[in-house]
Amino acid sequence: MNKKGFTLIELLIVIGIIAILASAVIVAIDPAQQFAAARDATRSNHINSLHNSLISYQVANQGTWGDISLPQELTEICNTNLESPDCTGLVDLSDLVDSGHMNQIPVDPQAEGDGTGYLISRSSVILVAENAETRFIAVGITESEYAENGNGEENGNGEDLALFCEDPENQPDGGEHDGIHDIGENDDRIYCDNDGKMWSPTLSGMGDASDNGAVTLEWGCYENEINADEDSDGASNTDTILTEDCKTDDDPPTDEIAAKACNQLEWAGSEQGDWYLPAKLEIEALVQSAESDGDGECPDDWTWEEGSDHEDFDNCEPEYDYNAQSAAYWSSTESSSTHAHRLFFSLGSTHTTTKFNSYRVRCVRR
Repeated sequence: MNKKGFTLIELLIVIGIIAILASAVIVAIDPAQQFAAARDATRSNHINSLHNSLISYQVANQGTWGDISLPQELTEICNTNLESPDCTGLVDLSDLVDSGHMNQIPVDPQAEGDGTGYLISRSSVILVAENAETRFIAVGITESEYAENGNGEENGNGEDLALFCEDPENQPDGGEHDGIHDIGENDDRIYCDNDGKMWSPTLSGMGDASDNGAVTLEWGCYENEINADEDSDGASNTDTILTEDCKTDDDPPTDEIAAKACNQLEWAGSEQGDWYLPAKLEIEALVQSAESDGDGECPDDWTWEEGSDHEDFDNCEPEYDYNAQSAAYWSSTESSSTHAHRLFFSLGSTHTTTKFNSYRVRCVRR
C-alpha cells in the first residue's frame, strides 16, 4: 500500500491559516487591549525618537538648547505640524524640524487640540507619554518619581533636586559660602555656591564621589586640539570632549578622563549626564568665594586639611569635601592640542599644563 504525506507547501499553508486564526482569536478575546498595546508601541517609538533628536540638537548647539526653550516643569509639547497651531502654554520644538534633526514632531495617536500628548522638562531631558494605556512610557523619569510629583525626585521642600541650589531660600544664610547640604535618597553631600551652582565633592573614581579618597585622572585628547576652549561654559566644553571621544595617553588608551568621570556621576538624585567638568572661570570663582576675611581665618565650614603648607589662608577648602586636598584640579578649558587649564587650590587661579598629567576632579550639576 502506498503512503503519501503532506508536501512542504501544504504544511506552510496550514501553518499560515493557524496563525491567522490565532491572531483573530486573540483580538476577539480582548480587542481593546490589543489596540491599546499597539498605540503604546507607537508612543514608545515617539518618545525615543524625540529623546535622540533632542540630544543630537544639543550636541549640534555646543551643549545649549539653541532656539528651544525647555520648561522646568513637565509641559505638553505643541503640535507644530498643524498649519496654525496655538502654542500658548505649550513647548515649541519646531526648531528640531527646521534644523533637520526630525522630519516632523511626533503626535500621540489619541492627541487632541494643539498639543502632541507628550510632556517634556529640561531636567535631564524628561519625556513622558501621558496618554499611555498599558504601561508607563517615559525617558529620564521613573514611574514612581512621576507619580510622586510629575517632575523627578524632590527634596524636603518639594522642589526638584536639579534646581536645589538655584533658590537661595534652600541655602543657609541666604546662599552664603556655607551652603552645605545632604540631599537625595542617600543623603549625598553637595555644596551650593553663591551663583546657584551645585558642586560635588572631589571624585573618588569614575562617576563616584563617595568618601573613598581622591582619584587623579588625565584630561585626555593629548596632541588633539578639539576647541573645548570656553572659559566660563564647562557644560559646553564637557559636551565637546565627550563628542570627540577623548581618551588617555596610556598604551592602550582608556576612557578614564576627567570630563567622562563627571558625565558618569550619579549623585544627589541625579543620573549619568547630569554633571559636567567646570570651566576655568567657574572653578576659579568657587575657590575665590572662600577667601578669608583678612585675619588668616577661613570662613565657617571651610578649612585646609591637616598638614597643609598653606599659611595665609587666601583661599580655603570646604570641610564638607572629604576627599579634598590642597592640590591641582582640572578645568574643562583647553588651551592647545597638548595643554589644558588646571587650578591649584592654594593659588586660587588656573595655569596650563599638559593633558596627560593626572589631577583631581570636582563636578558641577547642569
